[in-house]
Amino acid sequence: MWCRREDAIESEAERVSVFEILTREFLDELPLTEPEVAFPMIVRRAFEHVSRAAPGSRDSDEARWEIYRDTQHTAMNAIVGAARRLGVEPFASMDVPRRSGFTPGVHRFQSRR
Repeated sequence: MWCRREDAIESEAERVSVFEILTREFLDELPLTEPEVAFPMIVRRAFEHVSRAAPGSRDSDEARWEIYRDTQHTAMNAIVGAARRLGVEPFASMDVPRRSGFTPGVHRFQSRR
């Protein structure tokens, strides 16, 4: 069973939530009995969410870049969490760094093994 938004611990208001990527409607439509179909759907959705948050190449606003980094972390968290739920290896065996220590380009998918 997926975690309900009401059960999630709310963090800072400006933080990107995994529930922005994995909405109830999206989760309800996933073919959970077919992980080989459901997992790529989740990955595509997470990547689309990240691409929408990407600042323009001329954008130098630090706050906008921070939102982008936060979105990348949230997408990584959604992908690994879904992989664990669906039993998709090697992603299910990977760790997501703490948000405070996350650096895109440095933290990539790495196995816990």
